[in-house]
Amino acid sequence: MDDDTTARIALDTAVATRHASAAHQIPAWFVVAFVTTCPAGFLLLGTSALSGNSVSRVVFGACGLVLLMVYLALWGLLMVRWRRVGVIPHPAGNASAAQRRRLLLLTVAGVIVYAAIWAVTGRVGWAIIYFGAVIGLTSGYQFARRRFR
Repeated sequence: MDDDTTARIALDTAVATRHASAAHQIPAWFVVAFVTTCPAGFLLLGTSALSGNSVSRVVFGACGLVLLMVYLALWGLLMVRWRRVGVIPHPAGNASAAQRRRLLLLTVAGVIVYAAIWAVTGRVGWAIIYFGAVIGLTSGYQFARRRFR
């Protein structure tokens, strides 16, 4: 091999590596939309469950479902974007075993609080509102740790 071919291979490898690392970047607009649609959707669903038998129950429920569908569509958009580049990151990222264990304990604590709210209030609406708030906070925290363009 001559030096020109070796340099070309090295350059192609560098470009491929750069493209693979760019797959994990998330645009800033996506974070705002993602972190607001899910909690707002659950807030509206919880309000729908608390509003009794009225027209507002149907309106709040329908709006909440639409926002949750937008949330799922945004997830799909992100996956398509990452797949187009060729790399879909592992959900745990580069987390160590201790970080994954802490996240699991926080998740279990969140579920216990969810069940406690449901048991104390006797209304599923408050538990749904709490769930939406927790999803929004954890999504915001996870995205804050990533790089943005």
